[in-house]
Amino acid sequence: MLIFLHVFIRCGRGLFQKCISIIKKQANKVVPDDYKLLTYLIFDAPSHGGKYEDRVKWLQANIPQDDDKCFATVVGIKKCEGAEQLKKYLADVNKAGGEGIMLRQPGSLYEHKRSKTLLKVKTFFDEGKQNKRFN
Repeated sequence: MLIFLHVFIRCGRGLFQKCISIIKKQANKVVPDDYKLLTYLIFDAPSHGGKYEDRVKWLQANIPQDDDKCFATVVGIKKCEGAEQLKKYLADVNKAGGEGIMLRQPGSLYEHKRSKTLLKVKTFFDEGKQNKRFN
């Protein structure tokens, strides 16, 4: 069975430019050890077909975790229990250098378009004020 995955490639916090540099290099100019810096963060399996929770269970069962030879890992998920928990978690992500978090509606099916079941939550600054944005 062939399953397509949605992934985010990263090198680590604060290494965005390094990550872009590695990805854009021509094959004959790549330093082999540079690829060891890349991690594929897997956050969904759209072609699996099930509800979100079923897709995550499939990923967790089929992608090796804690394997030094595997450069991919399933993104952790947390159940959001309310607005206060969301604000605290977003503040923690921002403090660690993260950009934001994604909210997925429980039981949702994957849609190959913008979806009301998947929201991006980010903190942004407008005229010196801190605001939250939901896209």
